[in-house]
Amino acid sequence: GSDSGNTKTTAELRRGEWVINGTKAFITNAGTPISQHVTITARTAPDEISNIIVPVDAPGFTAGRKYKKLGWHASDTRELVFADARVPEENLLGARGEGFKNFLIILDAGRVAIGALAVGLIQGCVDMCVSYAKERKQ
Repeated sequence: GSDSGNTKTTAELRRGEWVINGTKAFITNAGTPISQHVTITARTAPDEISNIIVPVDAPGFTAGRKYKKLGWHASDTRELVFADARVPEENLLGARGEGFKNFLIILDAGRVAIGALAVGLIQGCVDMCVSYAKERKQ
């Protein structure tokens, strides 16, 4: 599972900009041709996690190569790298320090969606097996 509260990515407010450093692994739909922004959680103080919107063209932001996964090829998943990535202060999403709480709410909804994807995948497998069994001759 996810260690949601152990984020190592940091965001430091310097002269009206968030300066972001760290990496995010297994991030979904952040590197597609239509991706314009990513929403991240980052430590904005030692005991504070906040959400920040990062445009994909922000200086210092790189979307890594798409992972080669077993299944779910339509789900673009990759690493994100922040090396002194800079975004304006107003890109803070919600209240400062409330990011972890908000992240958990979104994560719960995402887990339901992943469960639904798994059910759909299994249904597709069953349908293919039934079709094959009906045409098979012994």
